[in-house]
Amino acid sequence: MTTDEHNARPSPPPPVRADGVSAVGAGFEPLGDFPAATPAGTRALGRSVSGSLTWVMGATLVNKSAAFVTQAVLGWLLTKGDFGLFFTAVAVAGLITVCRDMGIREVLIERGKDAYATYSGPGFWMALSYNLMMAAVMASLAWPLSVYVFDDHRLAEMLWIMAAGLPLGTLSAVMQPRLRMELRFKEFSRQAAASSLLRQGTTIALALSGFEHLSLAIPVVVVAAFDSATTWWIVRGRPWRSPPQTALWGGMFRDSKWLMLCSFAIVALDFGPALAIGAVLGASSEINGVYSFAYAITAQVGSLLAFNFQLVIFPALALLKREPERQCQAALRALRALMLLGAVSSLGLAAIIAPLQHLVWRGHWAVAVPAAMVFGLFFPWRISFGLTAAFQLARGRFRQHAVATAIEGLGMIGAATVGATLLPGVPTPVGIALCTGLWLFISRLGMTIWVFGTAGTPAREVLAATVPAWLIAIAGAGVAIALDRTIAPHVETLAARLADLRPSPGVARSIVDLCRIALAGTICLTIFVALTRTLLAAQLSDALRALPARLRRPLERFLLLRGDNA
Repeated sequence: MTTDEHNARPSPPPPVRADGVSAVGAGFEPLGDFPAATPAGTRALGRSVSGSLTWVMGATLVNKSAAFVTQAVLGWLLTKGDFGLFFTAVAVAGLITVCRDMGIREVLIERGKDAYATYSGPGFWMALSYNLMMAAVMASLAWPLSVYVFDDHRLAEMLWIMAAGLPLGTLSAVMQPRLRMELRFKEFSRQAAASSLLRQGTTIALALSGFEHLSLAIPVVVVAAFDSATTWWIVRGRPWRSPPQTALWGGMFRDSKWLMLCSFAIVALDFGPALAIGAVLGASSEINGVYSFAYAITAQVGSLLAFNFQLVIFPALALLKREPERQCQAALRALRALMLLGAVSSLGLAAIIAPLQHLVWRGHWAVAVPAAMVFGLFFPWRISFGLTAAFQLARGRFRQHAVATAIEGLGMIGAATVGATLLPGVPTPVGIALCTGLWLFISRLGMTIWVFGTAGTPAREVLAATVPAWLIAIAGAGVAIALDRTIAPHVETLAARLADLRPSPGVARSIVDLCRIALAGTICLTIFVALTRTLLAAQLSDALRALPARLRRPLERFLLLRGDNA
């Protein structure tokens, strides 16, 4: 039986004890109802998704702000090699464990609200058993990998600590799907924001206390325990009271095995280059550190946007599983909005990264600026991964999604290896970034066309939904960067004149950097909005629907767009 056929079968009802309580879902209340597939239900689902995106984006803003502050502080406290070491540790941990929690989150969501009580208890015991086993494997392999492959014993310390966090996060893996299936993203987002603040605050505190590279690993354990505790407090379920029911594990594994491969591939996609560079040049080499630092800056915008978009869109699209045409149109519309937001975010960051780096690190990370610009150019395509992943998973195409993602992830490692070994001259972070960026563009565009093609959408519609927004963002960022470089030679003169009026030269230079950021950002955004309003009005309107009504409606009036206020 294929995976798709297995997913199409109706889920069995949960066994019931003599007292009428579910034997496998003890401690869980029934899930809430979802909007019916009627015109009124469609509007209700749309409002739910829009409201969910508002909460998720709010949590993303908190997360992004906290992460940027953390990276700003760590950029002064840690060495370039520490960043490369951490990215290598994440890659090694991800590839060893294959998939945290054995993919139980997505399995529970795809099977639906009616099956949650049946599978949450056995899913908890299956995921916990797997996490404990993988923690033991990671701990045993940490030393030989660190010493004989990556030539840095500090990597073993980080892997041992990260292994301890695996079983601690199991409870949240089973609880969070319930919040997502009920579209309770208000609670979900509050918990996520608190978790992010804890992670970043702990990281900064440890770095200031002299923990160096371990300040990046210890928060993994702290946050895993916090996520499980706070998610339990919100949901109040007790899956550990359910019997393991190992007879159900095989059915869940038939789905999760593809999610495990997919998780493996996603780690390769995001952290694989650090693994390849670390194996070739050393985990704590400066090139690995600069590449990782530049990627981390860009990913603060792109990966969070893609991940959070997937959190909301996946359960929403799963509700439309029995209406494939409607599901496909919803996914295509979401792709348009996501590409618009992703393009302006990533390329907007590329436009201001040079003055931003000087404002925050005073040239300490200037070597990372060119690589960050390259990442900003190509990263909108990485953001599209969240949408295509949600679309495939919502259709039950676990195997298809896993194989496609594996191709992308392994290709990314190969591209980084080419950049680190085969490019003429000495390997550089920007050269490796170009190799991985080009692969990202080619693979993501091809995969997006293919995914939508399997649902009957012509390639031209996918190209129209993605390429124009990307090209417009490139135009806006290009003009902004060119103008910033034009005025850059005059910056020293202006800073010197301001210094005559200020007691601190640093204050004067900061004012100049802020003006450069404001000018470049304004030019990029103005060109982008003007061109999208002229050429992509419908796509812009779709993107604005993700905003709260109080913000969306004034923007629609300002841009002379006809908003659907129903």
